[in-house]
Amino acid sequence: MDNETKYQTVIKSMDEYTYDWNPDWAEDPSQPILKITKSSLGSHDWCPKKYGFSYIQRLPQDQTEAMRKGTVVHNAREDFFKDFDIKKAEGMTSQELQTYCEGLHPIDDYVDIYLTMAAAEAQKVPRSKRRRKG
Repeated sequence: MDNETKYQTVIKSMDEYTYDWNPDWAEDPSQPILKITKSSLGSHDWCPKKYGFSYIQRLPQDQTEAMRKGTVVHNAREDFFKDFDIKKAEGMTSQELQTYCEGLHPIDDYVDIYLTMAAAEAQKVPRSKRRRKG
């Protein structure tokens, strides 16, 4: 197989990632690519057997409160960045910006976490881009 064909095969296969990966596939561009995330790597480092149950066999696992909280807060963070309008934020005062960032988060059991995240994000908008009170 020439290099161009090999390259096109690899590009095509990039849509197919898997946790159920076999090391023998490393040189075979027609096979799926190993999917590694921070979570899956941490799981493997902590307990390879748990990794196999969770990611390869996809066995259901009990969810802890910390896992549920992590999922909810992670989803809220993603939604925040989907909805955040930097152009709109640049024209706001510091207080308006804080209120805007707070309003982009849901109202649920984790409001205290969202308030902290909103304050951190509001601080990231450059002061030179904010409107001054006046």
